[in-house]
Amino acid sequence: MEPFENDESDDDSNDSSTSQNSDGSDFSFDPDELADDLDELEILSEYSTGNEMDVNSISQSHLGQGGFTSISSNDVTPILVFRKFFTEEIFNLIVDQTKIYGKQKKRRNSRNNIDPLDDVIMKDIESFLGIIIVMGINSLPSMKHYWSNDNVFHNSFISSIMSRNRFLQIFYNLHLADNLSEPKSGSADCSKIYKIKHFAKILLRNF
Repeated sequence: MEPFENDESDDDSNDSSTSQNSDGSDFSFDPDELADDLDELEILSEYSTGNEMDVNSISQSHLGQGGFTSISSNDVTPILVFRKFFTEEIFNLIVDQTKIYGKQKKRRNSRNNIDPLDDVIMKDIESFLGIIIVMGINSLPSMKHYWSNDNVFHNSFISSIMSRNRFLQIFYNLHLADNLSEPKSGSADCSKIYKIKHFAKILLRNF
C-alpha cells in the first residue's frame, strides 16, 4: 500500500458462499463450517474411549505433542507468542540493516519529502511493527488517514505511539540486508532472495 494513494475497495461481490447447482437449485456451502465439522469428528473418533472428556482435558492431552512446548499453557499471551518468532536477533537485524540503508539513502538524496533517517532503535521497530499489525486490523484508504485531523479516520492509538513522519521515515528505509554486500549476478553466492534470505533463515529456525 502506497502511503498517500487510495487503495481500491474490496469487491464483496466476489466473496460469495452461495452458489447454484447445475439443476438451478440453491446450494449453500461454507468451507469453514465443513472444516470445523471434520475437526470435531476427528476429535470424537480419537477420544471415543467410552468415557466423556471435556475440552480442557483434550487440550491438555495435546500439550507436548507440538506447538509451544517451551511455554506453559497458563502463561501464553499474544506478545509472548509473537516474541517466540520475532526474537531479539530478528529485531537487531532489522535495526542494523535499516540504519545502514538509511545512511546510504541519505547520500543519494531521497526523493520522498520526508526527513532522512538519522537513527533507529529496537523500540522504534517494535512500535512500527505494532502499528503495521493494527493497520491490518483497522484498514483505511491510505496510511496518512491514521494521523488525519478528521475524526472519521483518525486513530488515536496509532498517533499516540508514533508521529506520521517518524513512521514514514522507517517505512521508506526498512531493510533486512545490505544492498552493497549483495553478490553479483552470476556469482556462486548470488541469490534471488538475498534481501530477505538471512531474515527468513532466522525466522524459519524460530518456527
